[in-house]
Order: sequence, then C-alpha cells, then structure tokens
Amino acid sequence: MSQEEFTERMLKIVGGFSDPESDHGDADDLMVKYLREQGLHEAMDAFEGMTKWYA
Repeated sequence: MSQEEFTERMLKIVGGFSDPESDHGDADDLMVKYLREQGLHEAMDAFEGMTKWYA
C-alpha cells in the first residue's frame, strides 16, 4: 500500500466514532501490515509478540 493509502486508512480509523480500544487495535493492525510490506518482518514479529495493555 502507498503512503497515501496508509495515511487515508489511518485517518479513517482516527476519525471514527468507535470504541477507542478497538480503534487502537485497528491502527496497530494497519501499521503492522504496512511495515511488513516495507520489509520489517522481524521487527513486526517482535511487536506482535508483546503483551498489549489495551487488548
């Protein structure tokens, strides 16, 4: 996905009137997907292995 598409999707998550906990998870998922597409697989494996306090 392009930087523009990433930004558009993130702004859509931020601009929604959903549950903040759910929105944070959606934002994390989007960031992980984007950063994996950029080749940062090992870093995203580490991130996804962390305990999340909001989940």
